[in-house]
Amino acid sequence: MCTRNRPRELAGCLQSLSGQHYPGLQLLVVENGPPDGETRAVAEHHGARYLSSPRYGLSRARNDGARACNTDLVAFTDDDARPDPGWLQLLVREFSDARVMAATGEVQAPPESATAASSPPPMRGTHRVVDRETAHWFSLANFGGIGDGGNMCFRRSLFDSWSGFDERLGRGAPLSSAEEHLAFFQLIRAGHRCAHTPEAIVRHRQPQNAEEWRRFQLANTTNAVAYAALLWSEYPQTRRLLLQHLWRRLWKRSPRRNAQGQRSGVFPPLSTWHKLRVVGGGLLLFARLPKAPVSASETHQRLSAAAIPLAQEKDSQKISR
Repeated sequence: MCTRNRPRELAGCLQSLSGQHYPGLQLLVVENGPPDGETRAVAEHHGARYLSSPRYGLSRARNDGARACNTDLVAFTDDDARPDPGWLQLLVREFSDARVMAATGEVQAPPESATAASSPPPMRGTHRVVDRETAHWFSLANFGGIGDGGNMCFRRSLFDSWSGFDERLGRGAPLSSAEEHLAFFQLIRAGHRCAHTPEAIVRHRQPQNAEEWRRFQLANTTNAVAYAALLWSEYPQTRRLLLQHLWRRLWKRSPRRNAQGQRSGVFPPLSTWHKLRVVGGGLLLFARLPKAPVSASETHQRLSAAAIPLAQEKDSQKISR
């Protein structure tokens, strides 16, 4: 759990994790920013290790936390999230396939929230294992079709050779999202697999009304435009796939869904003016991004090399608890 100045929310998350059906679970709280004695006290009260990651940025905190772990798998959730009791066990199950390097689950509204109370039950996604042979793998990896950062798990060994989550992306960075999507894309492009299991559920607050949903859409769409520009600039080999994705989104739209995966008749779509605004804002945001500290080609080489020994583990794959 990465956190910053939110000891009350963190306490609720740690309390919910005490109900996980997973023996030997190790908890690590990573405080992002100046150390805070209250956050450390909350972590230690719930039996969690504490780590200070003073440089701002969620991706930095996640990378620091993953490298401080000595387990075979590292799972991530948000400090204000509430994982269901079987969450971790269901994610771990996906790693019986030695080529799976990351697994995700569903993020849904808490049952008591206004959105959940006033809407039909959320439509869960389907179980899928995505690799380069999967149809539309590029779109699934980069634009939310695999999962999100509040509910994901990775093999710890990746962080020994991989630079980790791109520290220009994520909360506290110039582009405040998409760090997990870039990670999924990099892994699949290098020959790995990413799995999504809809039964592994994390509860997280969702937009509660039309105005909150509009702000959520504006921010997410602006970031998506900036992220698409990043892919176009830094991954020219996949420009054809990016253009295919944009074509499908513009001309072959699927039914709108809200943050819970439900068909949305409650929250209005963005107007044409807002769409123009977010395109301009997204391109401006991309123009302000610093250059990647590790080139795309170097990242690809490191991850491709890591795929060889892991793919040979087969049924002897060790999962520590």
